[in-house]
Amino acid sequence: MNEQQKTLESFLSEIIKGIVTRPDQIEMHFTDRKDETKGEMTIVNIKVAIEDIPICIGAGGTVADAIRRLAVMVCKKIGYDKYLFVRVDAPRMPNNYFEFDN
Repeated sequence: MNEQQKTLESFLSEIIKGIVTRPDQIEMHFTDRKDETKGEMTIVNIKVAIEDIPICIGAGGTVADAIRRLAVMVCKKIGYDKYLFVRVDAPRMPNNYFEFDN
């Protein structure tokens, strides 16, 4: 993980800790990939306690959208030029929906 990803992780961690009830169960996994259409990209998979999933996703995905927008703004500020995809773990998605490195 490079310095920019550490900054992004720290930022996202603070945002999510502020809204969840179980901050001790937050996990973030970063995966770098090359996509044919988007080029270099980073996937951030955020896992929270099952009871915090509705809080992090929000009605119609509004909270998850806000988290994504803030993450993109931070990336622009720190000069992180890869395409960014932020995903909050949802129970309907299979565990292997995105592969990630520990």
